[in-house]
Amino acid sequence: MCLLKFINEESANIAEIYSIFTHRGGSGKTSLVTNLASILAHKYKKKILIIDADPKGNISMAFDKIPENFEDTIYDVMVRGIDPKEVIVSLHQNIDLIPSNGDMDFLEFDIFPRLKVYSRPYHLLKDNMRSIKNKYDYVFIDTPSSSILTIANCLIYSDKVIIPFVPDIFDVAGFSQVTKTIKEIQNTHNPKLKISGILAMKVEKATNIHKEILKEAQIFFSQSNIQLYETRIPKTILFAKSVSYNKSPAILTSKAKNKLVNSYDNLANEFLLKDKITRKKFDYKTDILELYKKKEENKQKNKVENTHKRMTFLIRKELKKRLDIISKNKHGFKTFILNQAIEEILDKTERNDD
Repeated sequence: MCLLKFINEESANIAEIYSIFTHRGGSGKTSLVTNLASILAHKYKKKILIIDADPKGNISMAFDKIPENFEDTIYDVMVRGIDPKEVIVSLHQNIDLIPSNGDMDFLEFDIFPRLKVYSRPYHLLKDNMRSIKNKYDYVFIDTPSSSILTIANCLIYSDKVIIPFVPDIFDVAGFSQVTKTIKEIQNTHNPKLKISGILAMKVEKATNIHKEILKEAQIFFSQSNIQLYETRIPKTILFAKSVSYNKSPAILTSKAKNKLVNSYDNLANEFLLKDKITRKKFDYKTDILELYKKKEENKQKNKVENTHKRMTFLIRKELKKRLDIISKNKHGFKTFILNQAIEEILDKTERNDD
């Protein structure tokens, strides 16, 4: 039972790690991370860790914290090997953050000239975050738009990628570069990395160009075997107003039902459904427990079989002993009958043993 207890404790939460990644700024990555994390934590009581890998540190500012005030950040976890638990900052109930600041601008300058020290430059995040994965339900990474080293570290550490997509000509033109980067990581470092889906951001439903681009995008993505989330996140000033005036993401401050809250509520439902389906394919905890259960059942079965064999052996030994005694006595009818009975019993035990 010690093993069973260990499995329950260690795999109670095996976090799914999502990178929010696209090729350019202004696509709503930070808004997506903070608001999706907020609704999952607030409404669905999920334990969320946000990793800010962008030097701008916008995640911190969305929760009214100044990035440059943090003494230790994700940079220190990756470069100095600091335990991430020592860097984590609590932002809200069920929401933690590993912050970032301008130090991340120097990551490539500090790593590439010292490859003798950092022999796995693209695995710095994964190698130094091992103690965290079973503490949360979800980990969301706000990736930078450039910095190949940081992006590679984020994608190698991740299980899945959500790609924010603004329905304009610039995002359409650059989308192939995003998928090319992901495929390169899949082929060289992280074959298990999956694209969870493309999420349309800053959508103006009344704009014909957005409608046309989304229609064409749906066809293109389906041909590429990439899912487009059905939810559309609308373009609204509520994101900026909430951070500026309420010092918190819009989901945590919008009391009344509005299109923003509704869109993230729909997104959370869709996100959790997708996650449930993909996790069913290989649920670590369930699979390990099933293996353990089968092992215990086989052990019990073997124990019963061994007990049966042992009892059969003892019975046969005793019967043979009695048969030898009878054989030494005078042969009469009663002795003959008893002899036959013993031989029948022995014959049965041999057949059962086989």
